[in-house]
Amino acid sequence: MSNDYSNGYYKVTPSKSKDRPFQWNLFSPSHKEPILTATAQHATLGQVLREIDMAKANCQDDANYERKVDSRDRPYFIFKIGNDPIAKSEPYEGGKGAMENGIKSCKKNGPSELVVDKDLKEISTNEENVTTEEPDTSQTNNTYA
Repeated sequence: MSNDYSNGYYKVTPSKSKDRPFQWNLFSPSHKEPILTATAQHATLGQVLREIDMAKANCQDDANYERKVDSRDRPYFIFKIGNDPIAKSEPYEGGKGAMENGIKSCKKNGPSELVVDKDLKEISTNEENVTTEEPDTSQTNNTYA
């Protein structure tokens, strides 16, 4: 089956943590770099998929985006649900307008149903297929795809 990336996608990737080996990123169809990176790492795939579902459900509300500026005066944003930071952007070299475009991209691509693994193979988000058991981390190479 060929995945349709035209509406953006979520990518589950290995984290650098052995006891929390999963994290996620949101990509737009036209970017090689993520537009959002999860702030937390997770112990199970089920935890990651639940957080992605929360992101999908809340990504279109502008109140969930906290605009910030880093120490080098570059704008970036944090995606929050309530008071909980869920994900963040990288700093934007192109200024505030570029950051606002990043937020627009999150709002547009965030509802995407496509979730893939580091090899771009689709992950079933069907609850009965999602394991909540501790993963085997011996195969995790702790690098980003």
